[in-house]
Amino acid sequence: MRQSLRHHIAVHSEEARLAQWFDPLVISANAEEKSLAVAFPHTLFGQWFDQAFKPAFELACKDICPDYRISYKAAPKNSSTSYSGLIEPPSAVFPALQDFGAKFTFDTFLTNRKNQFPLISAKKIAEKGSTRIYNPFVVTGASGSGKTHLLRAIANEVRAQRGYSSIFFANAEEISEKGLLLHGYSHRSFFSEYDMLIIDDIQRINPFHDLQKDISFLCDIAREMDKQLVIACSGRLSEHQFIQPGLLSRLESGLCVELREPDLDIRARFLLLQCRVMNIRLTKDQILLLAQRFKQLRSLEGILLKIAAYCSLINRKITGKELDQILEHTDGGDVFHITPEHIISITSAHFGLMPSELTGVSRKYHVVLARQFAMLLCRELTAASYPALGKFFGGKDHTTAIYAVKKINQLRKHNKDIQQTFSLLKQLCTNVSPQGRAAVQ
Repeated sequence: MRQSLRHHIAVHSEEARLAQWFDPLVISANAEEKSLAVAFPHTLFGQWFDQAFKPAFELACKDICPDYRISYKAAPKNSSTSYSGLIEPPSAVFPALQDFGAKFTFDTFLTNRKNQFPLISAKKIAEKGSTRIYNPFVVTGASGSGKTHLLRAIANEVRAQRGYSSIFFANAEEISEKGLLLHGYSHRSFFSEYDMLIIDDIQRINPFHDLQKDISFLCDIAREMDKQLVIACSGRLSEHQFIQPGLLSRLESGLCVELREPDLDIRARFLLLQCRVMNIRLTKDQILLLAQRFKQLRSLEGILLKIAAYCSLINRKITGKELDQILEHTDGGDVFHITPEHIISITSAHFGLMPSELTGVSRKYHVVLARQFAMLLCRELTAASYPALGKFFGGKDHTTAIYAVKKINQLRKHNKDIQQTFSLLKQLCTNVSPQGRAAVQ
């Protein structure tokens, strides 16, 4: 029965399409009762099937088994049927009951007058009975300004106040890597799974072109279905030239707030709070010294871990001289996160090319060589996966990235010029002192 139905439908449908929606179905026929039971691998698949393929399926059933009664249900959890080729729904990859981190609350979000408006706005978004008038809610700001903390605080507050757990939280890279949004699922079906969608680090959508269109649709459906969409972006939206006009206009039509980097007051308060939590005893002068030297909260977290480890060894309060010794072996200043975009910019400039040529399709020797250098640098300096590397470089296959990394690594062993060029590029990419950054921008 199953094969007859498939052959019948295949006359008017592509093989790839059938593999996507027909093959995952579990079909059981009962000749005595003249019934046909159709089971879906999960509820969201059933919603997608109802909207897109149910008429064609039932038409084929009328031709093959006209007197059969059809029933639909979700497949049992212990079903032995394999769905290895099926993309799971969002809830299967990101369970509804996510852990957003208990420490991320509005109370632990340190702020002063500079960031009062973003905090008040975030609280309004999370408020019970919110009318979604700020949709989408977009939080921008420099790296380390507290965007992720604020987003997780919203999620925790919503869960605590409203008593439901259907909150989707992921960054743009995770969404694309997991195959979500939407690959066969309608935007309405996606939203039906969740009451609130929170997308962090939207600036990472640069290599994922299809994702921009998906998020644009989500902005529209969020308003239509009265669901809240919350987005965070490192830097201002206008700074990212790759954001398509359609998506940019939708993001800017909501409420956009900017988080300012933590000033000396916030950094000192952060140190006091963390010292209390980690049971570290520092003097006021030592706290002020650390707050002045390290500009980002992430940097302060790192140095406090070192201090805590040292204090556990000596089992007493740290002295000023000992703190100085720890600082001598610690890089100070802002933390500069090396990104694929930064590496592509440095490499293309060194070879006299445009960044777009490295992410393009040119097969000219000097372009390919520069692209391979950049791929290896990305692999070593950002620990990006091979599939992610392919996407960063214009949507290329992961095998291209594997070949590039192996190729340059082999050349480095036998060619001194290649090794020197690689070492120079790596030095340029990791030269993160203020002077170094100014020189390459």
